[in-house]
Amino acid sequence: MMKTALLASIALGLAAPAYAQDAQTTPRTNTNTVTTDQGTYTATQTYDPATKTYTNSRTTTGVNGETTSSNVTRQKTETGYTASGTRTGVDGKTSSYNKEFTRNGDGTATVNSSVTGKNGETGQYSNTITKTENGYTSQGTYSSSRGGSGTTSGSFERTDTGYTRSASAVNSAGETVYRRDATVTRTEAGVNRTVNRQGQAPGRVKAAGRRR
Repeated sequence: MMKTALLASIALGLAAPAYAQDAQTTPRTNTNTVTTDQGTYTATQTYDPATKTYTNSRTTTGVNGETTSSNVTRQKTETGYTASGTRTGVDGKTSSYNKEFTRNGDGTATVNSSVTGKNGETGQYSNTITKTENGYTSQGTYSSSRGGSGTTSGSFERTDTGYTRSASAVNSAGETVYRRDATVTRTEAGVNRTVNRQGQAPGRVKAAGRRR
């Protein structure tokens, strides 16, 4: 596993390239490699403006030879984007996910995603995001890869001094299995951030109140 020294070096070298503008017409690839006494980390980021596709591949190899890798692909569509990714751990097992974000044209957006765990367990998540005057709200359903199913809700609201954000999940028995409330306030002295959390998010439901 990578230790603190390697992770610190990685963080310094991970400035994401500004691929938002399609100024170029040929694919562009950036490769970042960090080597320390704890091991080696390599990240390759590619953007193809012709297909509006972004890929990010990462590999970490420890001094003992243990390797982890991940790959993420995201492609812009006329109404949003699609994304998929895989991760392979030191045990050689692979987990994966697929996601589709669609703007509906009426102030709402729909997010559908599925995950497959390294042991073959699967989960399905669906979420509808509705734009509000100062942010958005969300409502959804989940069938977790950890077992169980239920509904989700979330919200984000900008304030004069910051924002508030919440996300929660209720199982099929009507019990709240997860809740997270966050308040961020900016002052002249700095930023105050308060977070209250209960339970464990059932898989990707942790993003129920976040617009990704």
